Amino acid sequence: MRKCVVILGIFITLLMMTVPALATVTQTSPSPADNATGLVPRDTTTFSVSLATNGTHMNGTITCVNTGDVKTISSQLNGTQTLTFANPLAIQTTYQVWANVSDDWSWTNTSYNFTTGNAQLLSDNSNNLITIIIVELVIVFIALALIYYTVNNFMQSKKKGIKEMMELIKVLFIGLIILTIVALIVSTF
Repeated sequence: MRKCVVILGIFITLLMMTVPALATVTQTSPSPADNATGLVPRDTTTFSVSLATNGTHMNGTITCVNTGDVKTISSQLNGTQTLTFANPLAIQTTYQVWANVSDDWSWTNTSYNFTTGNAQLLSDNSNNLITIIIVELVIVFIALALIYYTVNNFMQSKKKGIKEMMELIKVLFIGLIILTIVALIVSTF
């Protein structure tokens, strides 16, 4: 009996030395982050997750439940895998993404959730506001330069009266208002 135990022990030791360590798949760094709420801009076009294994390669899928978009992973090594959304995301909507990945020995199935905000990130909106202000200031500067140039030429000619000059200034200010409205419309898109 003792010989059987010794032989069995040697056999198990040799078996453990010849079988590779069991591989494991890990998922890290989802983007957008898991459970992100209201911070995800609706113009987000992708979801990505970093996959790693100590096995040889990975296979699987990344699927967005809401949109039906699927990324197939086939014989991939360690690295980031990205799912691209076919259509823009909706505002104030919670999205669920599943990453199902396996390697030679293990399998992982992880769910990620994120919620889009009302529009874009606040920083994007402030950049838009700065752009609008710059465009408006440029338009005002151009309009004032035109008014100065026109009034200066008008005064030098001395052929017109005050009534004509006031009419000219009125037309220039109406033009300024129209340019401002057009600039506001253009800058919001």
